[in-house]
Formats: sequence, structure tokens, C-alpha cells
Amino acid sequence: MDPTSSSNKETIIAIKTFVDAVSLPATDINTYLTNSGLVYVKQQTVGTSVTSVSVTSAFSADYDNYRVIYSSGVAGSAASMTFALTGSATGYYAAVDGCSYTGGTSSINEANNSSFSFAGIGTPEGNSLDVTLYNPFIAYRTGLQISGRVDIRGGGSAYCGGGFHNVASSFSGFTITCSAGLTGGIIYVYGFRKA
Repeated sequence: MDPTSSSNKETIIAIKTFVDAVSLPATDINTYLTNSGLVYVKQQTVGTSVTSVSVTSAFSADYDNYRVIYSSGVAGSAASMTFALTGSATGYYAAVDGCSYTGGTSSINEANNSSFSFAGIGTPEGNSLDVTLYNPFIAYRTGLQISGRVDIRGGGSAYCGGGFHNVASSFSGFTITCSAGLTGGIIYVYGFRKA
């Protein structure tokens, strides 16, 4: 099979090493830029001792699916970070499983909550939130995958799971909340390239 054939549905990109002072063909640039999976959309700097951070203009028709990552900054104490779509305080369903580093498992179930209450965690040692959203801007139910609730304390735990927002509306932003207060770091938003 010829990986450069236009009939292939999947593009294969070879790893290429670029050298200083050598001309770079436009085809190389275009191949690397147009086939990257995640595309930077925006970032939001977190203030000092804030219990919530609202991120506006995060979702649009440019992408169907998005990833939100916040892995810097600290919290006043260990507390969960919640995730809610702007303007909607109902209809959040989720199932999350986790395990502590020293043993023991637990499950969290949410039905018609006011937010995804277990999306991330803030601690004095560092914060962790990594969620993927499916169709937040399209007027469908929004799916959410929680893949980065990782407590970086020695006696901590790690959780993953998912859920959905049972409101078929279009949303362009979100709010992250932590009762312990968040300080510093940057929330990054990426879109999944459609083609």
C-alpha cells in the first residue's frame, strides 16, 4: 500500500528532522500543519485564590470536539474541581472510577447534578484537570470524558470516567470551580481538527 496515495483515508506522516539554514518546502509545512490532531484555541490565566474561573468563547463551529487541560497552579487545600457549561446548572450525569495509590477503589455516580463535580482536583502540590468534550457547541447533548483527575500527593488517587450533559443546547464556554481556591496556572483549550 502506498502511504502517499490519495485513495488512502488515513494520512501517514514520517518523522522528519529539520536542519538550520536549509530551505523548507511548503509541502512539508502544509503536511505537518494540516494533519495535526489538536489545534490550540485559547488559554485563560487563573488568578489568585479564586473559587471559580469562567472561560468564554472556548467552543465554536470550527470544531465538534474539544479538550480542556489545567495542570498547573495550586489550591489552598485538596478539593475537587467541578466543570459546568456556561449558563447551565442542571442535567449533568457521570460515572467515575478511581483507585488510591496505597490501595482501595471507589466509584462516584452523578445523576442530574448541577455540574460534573469530579472533573479535576486541586491540591497545594498542584492541580489536575483533563477533560474531552463531544459536541459542546452543537445543539446536541454534550458528552464528557474525564481522563485527568490525578492527585499528585503521595497519599492521593487517580480517577477516570465520563458522562453527558442532558441539555441539547449550544454552549460556547465553561466554568471550573474549586471550593479550596485556585491560584496560578493556565487553562488551555484545544479543538480536534475535523479533516
